[in-house]
Amino acid sequence: ITDELTTLYNRRGLFELARRELERARRFKRPLSAVMLDADHFKEINDTHGHPVGDEVLRQLALRLNGNIREIDLIGRYGGDEFVIVMPETSLEDAAAAAERLRENLVALPIHVAGTAFQLTISLGATHLLSTDTNLEATLQRADRALYKAKQNGRNQVITIDRE
Repeated sequence: ITDELTTLYNRRGLFELARRELERARRFKRPLSAVMLDADHFKEINDTHGHPVGDEVLRQLALRLNGNIREIDLIGRYGGDEFVIVMPETSLEDAAAAAERLRENLVALPIHVAGTAFQLTISLGATHLLSTDTNLEATLQRADRALYKAKQNGRNQVITIDRE
């Protein structure tokens, strides 16, 4: 259930735990939000500096992300340089504010790897559980669409989607 590169939950582990949180949110009629993010222009790091450096940048990014979320939040590597954060007991407004803090904290300090300072930025898409969501995938698809809009709108920003 753990991604060996980042030591965060892997996709399978994240989905197993997040499904439980989704069921709990539905049962008790509580808010739940999800944030999907990825590193802007990450491919350039791999292409220019090589995959070992790219891997270390991902490790450092994962550490920073994990250090800037609450204990009850679930974070996992979705794939490549994409990460998902599931936020129980969190409204979309609060999730968007948390996502913006993540973005600001990451931009504030470069990631140092192999003698190079990488001024990394991230794009984030946030959404929340809707009564029409039949499963976790529906919520994450909306977060992914919001992330895509953040990329289209120039990157390094948070975009929210509050309904279908």
